[in-house]
Amino acid sequence: MKHIQIEELSTPEAFVMRRIIQDVGLNIRPEKAEFDEQTRTWTVRLKAMVPSQVTSNDKKTIRTFLYRFENIGSAKLKKVGDEFKFIEFPYVDNIDEELHNQWYDLTEKVEQEILRVGSSIWGELVYVQMLLRPMYTIIGEMITGRKLYSSELLKNPQQLKYAEFLKSNGYLDFKDDKTYIASGLLTQMAERLYSKYDDAGSDFIVTSKIIGGVFSKHYREIKNTLGAHAPSVYVDTSMAYYLDAIRTGESIRMSIKELWRKYRMIGHRNVTAEIGSGYPAVIAEIVLGKLLDKQDDTQEIYANETVFKQLAPFGHDIATQLVEIP
Repeated sequence: MKHIQIEELSTPEAFVMRRIIQDVGLNIRPEKAEFDEQTRTWTVRLKAMVPSQVTSNDKKTIRTFLYRFENIGSAKLKKVGDEFKFIEFPYVDNIDEELHNQWYDLTEKVEQEILRVGSSIWGELVYVQMLLRPMYTIIGEMITGRKLYSSELLKNPQQLKYAEFLKSNGYLDFKDDKTYIASGLLTQMAERLYSKYDDAGSDFIVTSKIIGGVFSKHYREIKNTLGAHAPSVYVDTSMAYYLDAIRTGESIRMSIKELWRKYRMIGHRNVTAEIGSGYPAVIAEIVLGKLLDKQDDTQEIYANETVFKQLAPFGHDIATQLVEIP
């Protein structure tokens, strides 16, 4: 990749670039300035160029790609004497939010397909069970014919929040302004699953399967509204692998360290951070759930063949905002 050099600050683009380097980060670039004759001001739109490298399976070739995200913010300048001064410059949080939004727009179809493919296993994963514990409690009681009274839930704001979430999405009904009961939708889901799992411990299995479906369908709301962020490690890790795989059109092999770095990039996190102590266990759960596979002797991660075939058609969508650097 090219090194960035700022030889002078005599242009609005160079002046903005200095501020970007100081406050934002080198993945952000200024576009060509637009001058308004009437106000005598310059507007400089910002874009992001996010790098990603893919190593071939024979380890001999490294391909470098750049994701391009346009118009993620804009700065406005004026000239006072011989110097530029900022009138407006976007907050870093606003730049990050717009970048996240555009990243989601680009990868939404891949994310939705991963969520759909994993719907049968999400409810069995550790972080889902930990963070959505109130949901397990509520659904577990509902599918066994119990009721929940609002007077009791008022004493437990966390459970009340989850009960309202389930009600608003059609899984619970609220009767007589005081009682939560299973809706027809939840009852049908439970009956279908009980017909499949009728052995000992089936209540928890059925509850887990239902929550897997709820997680799959309402992932964004669970993450952003309920604040359950930790389970996103499973989704983002799967995304981090398959975005590279479908981009290159092959089941590439990737070390856990490399996948960790790409996972960190997916969430726009610090990519230089050491591998989290719990991350290998996360990988093991994803592999056990058949979203990814792992080579036992080398510990390398590679695609689950069935999942790869289902995701491969989305490669064209990704390519629209991607450029390969020779």
